[in-house]
Amino acid sequence: MIYQNEPILIRFTVVSICIALLFSSIGCADRKIGQRADVSEEFKIASEALAKAEEAMEKAGIAISFSDLGDLGAGNITEILPSPLDLAQLEKENPELIRDAIESMYSVLDALPGQAISVPAAPLAPAVEPPVLSKSDLMLLHLHLGYLYVLKVVGKLALEGMGPDGKPNTEDDLFLIEFPEDFENEEGYKFELTDNGHARFDAIAKLPDPKPEDYLKQFTESERQAIIDSLFLLLGAKVRILPIPAVGIKEQTPQIDKRIYRRDALFHFEKATELAKAIAPELEDALDEFNRVIAKVFAEDFLEKAEEWHFKVENIDEVEERLRKLIGKAK
Repeated sequence: MIYQNEPILIRFTVVSICIALLFSSIGCADRKIGQRADVSEEFKIASEALAKAEEAMEKAGIAISFSDLGDLGAGNITEILPSPLDLAQLEKENPELIRDAIESMYSVLDALPGQAISVPAAPLAPAVEPPVLSKSDLMLLHLHLGYLYVLKVVGKLALEGMGPDGKPNTEDDLFLIEFPEDFENEEGYKFELTDNGHARFDAIAKLPDPKPEDYLKQFTESERQAIIDSLFLLLGAKVRILPIPAVGIKEQTPQIDKRIYRRDALFHFEKATELAKAIAPELEDALDEFNRVIAKVFAEDFLEKAEEWHFKVENIDEVEERLRKLIGKAK
């Protein structure tokens, strides 16, 4: 990692995405730099936070390293992303590991002047001096944060979709997270209805006058909450379920600890893409493909399904515009 006025020796293993283009023309984030004994307090704090993030990711089995630029694009995503079943198990047994990795990565940014990420609607911390993080390393930090948010969502949804028996796609389950069958064109995660889910929603669609509660009551309160929270973590979507006492539906809103989850996956992919534009067009192209897989194939499809089932997204115009910009769709 490059710091202005800090010729320090450190191996930045958390953000170790050694993309070939970066390695040849810019420099890889996983590299050694000269050392000095009198390091700044900010650097010490950032280094400790990085070590904590790396430890959490290693324990969770979700550390990633892209060895080539092409790893961000088509044909390789399923080799990079953990399986939904593994993430469900992680969410069940050690839900704090991804949370700790996210919190530690924000601590890295907090320790570096001009890079702190605030909670939305709160005033941004002023930059007291020019940013001290190289554009390539900052891009990789944002890419990792977006990746961690996605894994948290997949684990949460996959676990909730399994139901009380803890097994995916059994006769009582309504939804699941899986890799699509068509790996060539749609690599990545997919939010899908089970056979049971399809049958129940198809029956509702045939009603002469289907109402929102007909869809919403198919989900348990816990399942609805998982969907609400996941849309917030993925897209910053503010979803609200209005109470319908007649069918036992309570009001529900996102229940997210914003002290830890300060933004959303889309925000960090946006930041990574902006930085990629300043680094090299080839890198931007690779990130565009990665964004298509995550933002369009998974997040946008998930959002559309939730709207069909009458999960009310209060900031839908904002969310859709952000998605359009990220995945290159014309309005």
